[in-house]
Amino acid sequence: MTARPHRPVPFGRPDRLGLVAASALIAAVAMMVLQSAAVTDATYRTTPSAPTDPVAPAATLPVPSSPVRPSIGIIFPHPAWLNVTNSTSGDAPPAGHGSAAAYDPIDNETVSFGGCPSVGACPDNQTWVFANGVWTNVTEAADAPPAVVYPAMDFDVNMGAILLYGGCLDQNCSIASNATWTFSNGTWTNVSYFGPAPPALGGAGLAFDPEPEENGSVLFGGCVAGFLGLLFCDNETWVWQAYGGWVNLTPSVVPPSRGFAQMAYDPSDEAVVLFGGLQVLTIYSDTWELYSGQWWNVTPKVSPAGRTYGGMVELPDDSGVMMFGGLNESGDFVADSWTYYDGVWEEDAPTAVPPARGLFSMALDGTGSTVIIEGGENNTVAFGDTWAYEFPPYVSLSPNVASSEVGQKATFNVTASAGTSPYRIEVAFGDGAFAYPAGEGPYFNVSHAYETAGTYNLSVYLTDAVGATASAVNISFTVTAGPSVSAKAVPGASDVGYPVSFVSTVLRDGALPLNYTWDFGDHTASGYGATASHTYAAAGTFTAKLKVRDADGVTNSSSFSITVAPVPTITVATTSKSPSIGSLPTFFANVSNGTGPYTYDWLFGDGSRSALPTPQHAYARSGSYEVRVWVNDSVGASAYRALNVTVPGAASGGLASLGGAPAWFWGGIGAVGAAGAAGSVLLLRRGRAAKP
Repeated sequence: MTARPHRPVPFGRPDRLGLVAASALIAAVAMMVLQSAAVTDATYRTTPSAPTDPVAPAATLPVPSSPVRPSIGIIFPHPAWLNVTNSTSGDAPPAGHGSAAAYDPIDNETVSFGGCPSVGACPDNQTWVFANGVWTNVTEAADAPPAVVYPAMDFDVNMGAILLYGGCLDQNCSIASNATWTFSNGTWTNVSYFGPAPPALGGAGLAFDPEPEENGSVLFGGCVAGFLGLLFCDNETWVWQAYGGWVNLTPSVVPPSRGFAQMAYDPSDEAVVLFGGLQVLTIYSDTWELYSGQWWNVTPKVSPAGRTYGGMVELPDDSGVMMFGGLNESGDFVADSWTYYDGVWEEDAPTAVPPARGLFSMALDGTGSTVIIEGGENNTVAFGDTWAYEFPPYVSLSPNVASSEVGQKATFNVTASAGTSPYRIEVAFGDGAFAYPAGEGPYFNVSHAYETAGTYNLSVYLTDAVGATASAVNISFTVTAGPSVSAKAVPGASDVGYPVSFVSTVLRDGALPLNYTWDFGDHTASGYGATASHTYAAAGTFTAKLKVRDADGVTNSSSFSITVAPVPTITVATTSKSPSIGSLPTFFANVSNGTGPYTYDWLFGDGSRSALPTPQHAYARSGSYEVRVWVNDSVGASAYRALNVTVPGAASGGLASLGGAPAWFWGGIGAVGAAGAAGSVLLLRRGRAAKP
């Protein structure tokens, strides 16, 4: 018998490689490794041992008991087994043992089938899928395989589907199945009609081997109960060759008969790895590799303790296989974790571990990147929990500004790391509002605008793809009231062509400095600053607006109306254009437009003047006089008119009749003007004032 062909051993494990700066050093190390490879190979690989009796009795199986669900309440900074069991009853496979699970990279889910629940029928034929951290029962009783316990399951790349083989039809494994089924896209299909089949067994190992010598799912060993309930185990090797069915590989050397061994394909060594298992009263501690159609007994320098009922799974990224738990040679259930890479066993030291157990299902999760285990039992407990092996996820939240203002959108930065992506995030803003970003991460941004000022406590919660959680709570964030301003025009009404002043009053600062923008409402211009001035070119009522923006970008505004009138005009009249000497005619000035109140300045032509709207004046001498009047409105606009009065040469005796005001006057002057027209005699003799 020739030794197994040598293959160069890669330098180091991928997850333990350091960075080497100099290419010369890399070349030197590579040469040393190549020169020592033959020694390394000879150290852990030996000439295959002689075949043993393919059928031998083995020990009985443990009896399941009541379930408990261990919990985890600590976030660890190092790799750990994390309890990702959902808390709601009925949302995970029932507590029990003996189910099988495999990862489906096409449907992106982990499929679990069969087993013995601690409560209910044993075995059962429930089908569960695990994706996005959630188990879902997809059992279709009419289409599912028969109820079995200890079946063999893997993902067959050639079939593009989960492959299920055999299993025991009762808990004691007195009757077994040799049926073959596939599961894809939610549907089970019986493919047992494809050619011959391996013996009906439970507890066999099954792993897909892509190497050309096998190129199919490799089935090894398995047991069935016989005399006195003892298990009789097998050591045949079969390969499922897709639609070609099962083929008996018949290697020249095979491991001793056994069942309930730990088995998986190791991409780092390009071989199926078999460790341990059960035969008679022996629990094995040997390591075997199936390579080039031949089983090779390898003897690593360091090896795990012998065990059965454990689990083994291929790790992603060609990083070997992982083995967990089982029943050891002393009859104790264990909870240790080992990796096997390129012929070397190494014990992992996670900071947290599940309770010791065996007869659980073990696979990659629905992302294909994290190892999970589900169920199982030990001497006292049947488990219904799910655990994931990963760096515990971490999440943080930080605002991108120290504080915000009412109405201003603040952005918060969420950072997610470790765990298994994609992540689902929930951000609670502390005011009853939430945001739910999701994705691969590690960075997420969420924005929120608060409606009232105050100090808020934010929290962020993360759930990774296997259901592991992390959180950061009581992150304080202050929201201040934004700027508030009032504005007005001075004066509040004006005339066309006359400037109007606009002034603001800050009621609340916000974040200084403030930026002011005026909109005068006539679509002609804008103003800037705390005050502004504007001249309207047309009459009308305009809505002016002041917008204030603070240093944080928060805005507020104040709007108001301003009425702009045409400039004033006047018409003048008198009760008599030919008053006699000493009579008291009344003079009227009717103002149109402009912005009141108005001021008046009358000049009667004889050196006398009046500031009344409707003065009376008596002339002392005869003659012709020009009576002039100026009217100023409140914004400074003025109007001017004049009329001529002729006083006859001789007085008519006594005071002249006051006469009546012109008809146009009464309708416009109002009660005050009318009273002035019919009121007492007033003779003003003041110096003439300057005209506007």
